[in-house]
Parts: sequence; C-alpha cells; structure tokens
Amino acid sequence: MVRKNRLLCLIDFSEFTETTLRHAKSFSGCLEAELVLIHQLAPIVPSRASESLREQVYKNEEEDAYERLT
Repeated sequence: MVRKNRLLCLIDFSEFTETTLRHAKSFSGCLEAELVLIHQLAPIVPSRASESLREQVYKNEEEDAYERLT
C-alpha cells in the first residue's frame, strides 16, 4: 500500500502568514510531504443584507484571497 504524506497549513493572510508558510514549506520538505494550503472565506455581511449583496461580498472576498495567493 502506498502512503502519501500531506501537511495541511491553515492561512488567514494576517501578519503571521508569511512566516507560517515559510515554516510549513520547510517542515513539509523534511517530511517529504505534500504541502496543502487552506484558507476559509468568512466574510462579514450584515444580517439583513440581501442575497445579492451577500453573494457580491463573498465574490469580492474570494477574488481578494486568490490575488493574495498568486
């Protein structure tokens, strides 16, 4: 049976993200593991916002996160 190692790294784009990524990359290399980055979108939207506004806020957050990753 082939076993593949993965190291999951949670990122939030705070001031600690760059250091976290650097350590995770080094650690995954030592383990010969695939490095998987995880960022969960959790936009803040007013509770009475319309569905279209909620979708637009989420889309904007998603685009911003993608730009930060690339």
